[in-house]
Order: sequence, then structure tokens, then C-alpha cells
Amino acid sequence: MRPRATAAILPVAGLGTRFRPGTTRIPRELLPAVDLPLIRHATDAARAAGIRDVIFVAARGRSAWQDDIDAHPAPERHPRKAGRDDPLAALGGSNIDGGHLACVRQHAPPGRGHAVWCARRLAGARPFAVILPDDPIPPETPCRAQMMEVHAEHGGSGVAAMRVAPGAAPSDMAVTGRGIPRPAVLRHPGAKADGAGGGIQLTDAIARALAGNPGPHVARRFEGTRHDCGSKAGRPRARVDIAPAHPEPGPALRDVLARRVPAAARAARGLAAAE
Repeated sequence: MRPRATAAILPVAGLGTRFRPGTTRIPRELLPAVDLPLIRHATDAARAAGIRDVIFVAARGRSAWQDDIDAHPAPERHPRKAGRDDPLAALGGSNIDGGHLACVRQHAPPGRGHAVWCARRLAGARPFAVILPDDPIPPETPCRAQMMEVHAEHGGSGVAAMRVAPGAAPSDMAVTGRGIPRPAVLRHPGAKADGAGGGIQLTDAIARALAGNPGPHVARRFEGTRHDCGSKAGRPRARVDIAPAHPEPGPALRDVLARRVPAAARAARGLAAAE
């Protein structure tokens, strides 16, 4: 029986420059899609997939997320004492158990591959998952759980893939921010910054590991919709997709969208024709 991935690495050292000034003091991972910070979407996906140990790769001055994912006993008790419904009841399932959260520092952000490499000593030789909080994927069966099934069946390395419009890339399938690389990958990302954008990319490290030790490497076209909350265009799109399913604002928002989307579509077509 193949060992299951029980640890996940979450790179959270980005400077959030695309969202400044909003991220000058608040890490981008704490910005919500609706009412749940992106980092909670990531840790919830990890827990749903059976991940127990979560390793964050952070940067100086970007540590506010640590308090967010910790327990909040005082506010969580208050609604119960007052006899009201507990609006924070769902957070208890998102908290990471004591002793299963670790953090390492990335002193410079040369790329996500380098961020994963920084966690190599804590990850060790066991299979591990990589989750990018910028890419929430909220289907009924979480993408992370789908990747765990692939790893249990095939072993080796696995990545979640999605179909994209053909372009300059050699394929119409693109890798998303979910994957279970083999431990050997951690020997490669620290080598050199020759990937996309001049950075050290995880996909390049996976390619090097495969060249040195060919073996199973599976790309699964996952079920669900990937949202790019790391871009200014992607974040509002994520809200439009996620918020209507929320039990509180959902019904009212669905009514608003039903009335305004046709008018918004006409306005968008007008703007496109004027460009």
C-alpha cells in the first residue's frame, strides 16, 4: 500500500504587490472571497483530504495569518452565552490541531518552487501536497481530495490540470495550484532561477526530477472551477461564483445578479466595442 500524503506545504510569502495598498498591512491570503479568508479555503481543503500537518512558508512582516487560523475561544464562546446562533461555529472545523502547524521563512521571494524548497527539512522523505491559497477550487469533492485519490492509485507525482485556450504554450492543459510532488522534487527547486518570469518554479523542479528518475507522473483534469484570486480580475470573478452559494448573502445576491447581469453584459459589450 502506497503511503498517503499527510503533510501540505502552503506558500504564503508573497508580497501582494498587485493588491496594494490593500495588502500593505494585510497579507493577501487574509483577503476573503466572501467571508472566509483565502487561507481558510486552503486549510479546509487540506483537512478535507486527510492532511494533518500543515507547513507554511512565510516572509518577514507577513505573519498575521497565524492568528487567523488559530483558535479564538473568547469570540467563539460569546454568541453561545448570549443565546444567539454561533456565527463562528464553522471556524472550529478549520482550526489546525495543536502541534500540527509549522512555519519556515523565505528570506526572498524568487519563486514558488523556491518557497516549497524552503520547507524541505520539515517535509522530509514523506509524500506531501502543495496548496496555493490564491487558487480556491470549491467543488463538492475538493480538488485536493481528488489528487489524493490519484496519488493512492498511481504513486509518483501528480498535478491538478485544467484546459485553457490554446496559445504560445506547448499544450492546452495548464497546471493549477494543487499537486502532490514526489519528495525527490525538493532537491531541485533551489538550483537556479531559470523558470517563467526569471523565477524558480515548481513545475521546472518536477521536470528535473522526472529527467533524473523517470516514474509515474499523472496530471488529472479535476472537477470544479479554479479561481485566480491572485489577480485583480480573478478575485471579483471568484466572488460572483462563490457568493451565490453562500447560505447568508446567497439568496439576495442571486436575485441581484438575475436582475443586473443582463444589463452588465450589455454595458460590457458596449465598452468592448468602444475600445
